Amino acid sequence: MKERTKTTLVLLVLLFATAFASYKQQLNRKDLVYAESLDKVALRVDGNELDLRDMAVYVAYQEKTVQQDALLYDNEKPSKYWNAYTNKHFVRKVAENAVKEMAVHDEIFYQMAVVEGLALDEAETAYLENEILDFLMDLSEEQMARLGIQKEDVEYSLEKIALANKYQNILAQEEGLGYEDYNYTGDAYMELISEHVIEANAKVWDRISVGSITVNYKKEKADLSNTVKEE
Repeated sequence: MKERTKTTLVLLVLLFATAFASYKQQLNRKDLVYAESLDKVALRVDGNELDLRDMAVYVAYQEKTVQQDALLYDNEKPSKYWNAYTNKHFVRKVAENAVKEMAVHDEIFYQMAVVEGLALDEAETAYLENEILDFLMDLSEEQMARLGIQKEDVEYSLEKIALANKYQNILAQEEGLGYEDYNYTGDAYMELISEHVIEANAKVWDRISVGSITVNYKKEKADLSNTVKEE
């Protein structure tokens, strides 16, 4: 009788452990609420951390860009395009990768610009100010709220991008190449990136659903019911 009781207890413990592991795995698969997770580190580039706050401008840009095609594909239900499988890839996954790759690219060139002591001149600063205004005008209050960022975050990120672009142009000229050769899909950049250490934090990045943060979301509060705020 004691042996049977012991066996039953062991089975119950194993059942509980399995259920808990399954629950934990399910939690890890749920999308993070972007606006509530800004301080979570998504990427590391040569040891420099990029959190979701740093990634926000890339998310907004990529969602806006792909959404234009999605609306042409199905004006009433653009999410169909985001979930489509084309050219051996899911559109949503391609967009997610683009966000990550653009952020890595700009961080590499920004750090190079910092080492060289680069600064924006008067004309570049004026151009940047217009870029910031355009970016902010393109986003509604609700979209900004879903990203969770402030005007100061946009200014900081776009200034980094401007400096990265400036150094990219300088390096391309020094190497006798075109600016586009050092874009994140360019051949010269592919060689350059091999010299750097890139780490993606899957526990965070794999829970970000690009394509449903500033676009294709339900306006009801219930839309956030399938997301989880991580402690």
